[in-house]
Amino acid sequence: MSTEIEQQEELQNRQLEESILQMAGHNEYARLARKLEGMNPAAAALTLEVLPPEKQIMAFRSLPKDSAAAIFTFLDSELRLHIVKYFSESTNKSLREDIQRMVAEMPADDAADFIEEMKEGEFPANLVEAILSSINQARRDEINGILKYPDGSAGSIMTLEYIMLREDLTLGDAMTQIRQQGMRKETIYNCYAVADGRRIVGAVSLKDIILGAPTLQIRDIMKTPVIYAHTQDDQETVAQKVKDYDLLAIPVVDNDTRLVGIITVDDIMDVVEEENTEDFEKMAMLRPAEDEYLKTNVLEMARNRIFWLLLLMVSATLTGAIIMRFSHVLASQVVLASFIPMLMDLGG
Repeated sequence: MSTEIEQQEELQNRQLEESILQMAGHNEYARLARKLEGMNPAAAALTLEVLPPEKQIMAFRSLPKDSAAAIFTFLDSELRLHIVKYFSESTNKSLREDIQRMVAEMPADDAADFIEEMKEGEFPANLVEAILSSINQARRDEINGILKYPDGSAGSIMTLEYIMLREDLTLGDAMTQIRQQGMRKETIYNCYAVADGRRIVGAVSLKDIILGAPTLQIRDIMKTPVIYAHTQDDQETVAQKVKDYDLLAIPVVDNDTRLVGIITVDDIMDVVEEENTEDFEKMAMLRPAEDEYLKTNVLEMARNRIFWLLLLMVSATLTGAIIMRFSHVLASQVVLASFIPMLMDLGG
């Protein structure tokens, strides 16, 4: 049964891909935009990446601004940078403003990652500054707050868009606060109780708030002790903690146990994928690369592997010298030569 469903999904995806390519091939961008707009933003981003590079920009430009901003977050980093470069170099002022608006509407952690990508992509510093300066002061402070943490730390992957509730708040007032703030937050299912000075004292789920009596206080239903991470913790350690405690999100605190952000499970999955890729590259005797394997050029791959290639060349030279040294033995007992491939395979 599952095989039939998978085959149907594969057929639907193939038909969708063919339809998208056909629309782009006939320059039917208005129709293509309506198709992408009706899809989930993540699925639309994957579909957009199927198009040839010269068609991707035109298809993205044809999208309504709200849909473009939602899809932009899910695009491959290389395509996002390509779009930003095209828009920023355009003489059309509205296109440059669109990029600034899309970055401003991204979650703070995603926006911080994108700013880092722009810096690493050797974009002009004035362009990065222009984008940051176009964002309101509160959001700019959030992005800069994430950028200050070392790469690979919990602070660098946390989001600042979460629900924080005072421990003396009633559940009725808590629901009012969630309704007011929820649309601007990345997640509302996990909320965190704080005492004076934003010191975290408990965790509470939206389910418990909804089902509890409105007159109860947050401290009456919150769960303690709270499992949290520190801003300087390694992201791999945080991912392991999320796995061990089966969490959907984990709060991040500073040295004074003040709540400064949370890390959601989608970011943890990215960390796990990144760490697994790095482990596989090390197992293959490759120095971990910055980009994806298939997007890394030949020279970069050679540079990542040169140390082990030189080491293997030296060891192969020594092996050859040993074989030459005992060539008279091999000449007298030819059957010994049949063991050489087996020994080489075992060594590999």
